[in-house]
Amino acid sequence: MSLAAEQLGLAHGAQQRLAQVSLTVTPGELIAVLGANGAGKSTLLALLAGETLPGSGQVSLGGRPLHRQSPRLLARQRALLPQRLESAPGLRARDVIAVGLFPHDLDWNPALPALQRALALSDSLSLIDRDYDALSGGEQARVQLARVFVQVLAGKGERYLLLDEPAAALDLAHQETLLRACRTLAHQDGIGVIAVLHDLNLAARHADRIALFARGRLVADDTPALALTAARIADVFGQPVHVLAHPTRPDIPVFVPADPDR
Repeated sequence: MSLAAEQLGLAHGAQQRLAQVSLTVTPGELIAVLGANGAGKSTLLALLAGETLPGSGQVSLGGRPLHRQSPRLLARQRALLPQRLESAPGLRARDVIAVGLFPHDLDWNPALPALQRALALSDSLSLIDRDYDALSGGEQARVQLARVFVQVLAGKGERYLLLDEPAAALDLAHQETLLRACRTLAHQDGIGVIAVLHDLNLAARHADRIALFARGRLVADDTPALALTAARIADVFGQPVHVLAHPTRPDIPVFVPADPDR
């Protein structure tokens, strides 16, 4: 069983957002999606979530085309954290998190194991009684992470978590907390996790696979060490790098931008 994109294509006018992209997310793995701005990363997640229909190709979940499944069923099997977070005037953080319980016909209950785990994994327990719109950007991000975490944790069977730049507003410690939580959800709970990231080192430390995009095309789909070569990074991002070995985990690459003037 899997969440599978098959030969996806999508154009906006004369601009090709995605071209012939095939990618499979299986339960129990964490995939980091990398690429320069405008490479098609957010478009891919919107298509995988069923928020956008492809111009060509299809997305299937559990062997069935996504567009033939009911929104309610999809909400029980996959959760999407979009790149842009909306305001929630008049709502407390707990009200925002509780949205993740609605597809499962559950109400806020502090004794609910899925809710307890979601709050712990996102480090958001201390925020639940505060006004959501009064929180900092990073605090709002943690609340939204709790929302999607509880949405997948409260479900059963095959489940997927799609995160679009979840680390963008987080400080260093909470970025690590986030990626460790994603690994836990994948490796311990059997949830397929796919996350758009910009930090190559963060992705290399935590992801099982790297899906690297350039100009709407998937140019690499492999382990971090094999996908993120110096030549490929320079081509995709236009930035030369030095690739070093991690000081305590030599199987993990570390990337340092090169200074062409020195």
